[in-house]
Amino acid sequence: MRRITLRLILSAIGICICCILLVFIVSNFSNNIYEIESKSAKCNCPPTKNSFPQIIPSESSITRIETILKPCEEIQKSSPVQRAILIYYPHHQSEYFFPEVRWLYRSWVEMLLDQPPTWRTDFVIFTYNFSTEFRKLGCVNRIRQDKEEPSICRLFLYVPIQFRTKNITDNSFQHAFDDAKRVMASYKDMNGSFISVPLVNDKETFDGKRSESLYENLRSYGYIDSINTIYEGYWTFKMYDFVLRTDIGKFTIFD
Repeated sequence: MRRITLRLILSAIGICICCILLVFIVSNFSNNIYEIESKSAKCNCPPTKNSFPQIIPSESSITRIETILKPCEEIQKSSPVQRAILIYYPHHQSEYFFPEVRWLYRSWVEMLLDQPPTWRTDFVIFTYNFSTEFRKLGCVNRIRQDKEEPSICRLFLYVPIQFRTKNITDNSFQHAFDDAKRVMASYKDMNGSFISVPLVNDKETFDGKRSESLYENLRSYGYIDSINTIYEGYWTFKMYDFVLRTDIGKFTIFD
């Protein structure tokens, strides 16, 4: 049997004292946390009712909001509907983009095969020149006149922002389409007039200062013409019931 020595007794007493001190410290620490959490914080903010007085509007101060948009009505397949697929085509990058135009054109033609007989869907292109490639696709330079006119490819001449230098914009874009005029003059079925954008006399769709600002600040932005044709060319497609603005390299599903 192991002998109990004085050293062993003192060690046991020391361990007991340490345990008692540890329990005392832990219990006091827990009580302090509880007191801190339970102690309510004083708020120096003024009462809400004094800071934000409630205002009850009178009937005379209420402005009646009238509905601007027409109520949505379901489109029937027998209803006459005018639609447009709209793109901007950068003529100066034809080697890259024209093959994509042909794919989009083909998907539009395939879509027309299943189109209801009273619906019309035009393929609308904004570009800087009326090249022979678009003539071969059957594109015309005229605005839709009515809902009876068949679906067709329509090409409207548009001056890209990066080409709006001073010699182009002088005299209200008078010489902006000289090259296009020479090309179109070779087409026997076209008269002297043609549809072009911007329409400088239309204040709703053209602002000279805005055009200059776009040239100064955004002519290097790759998508500026895709966006700007929606604004300046609006008068050429505002007669449509539905318009799909899309990228060139996309297949069209417009049913």
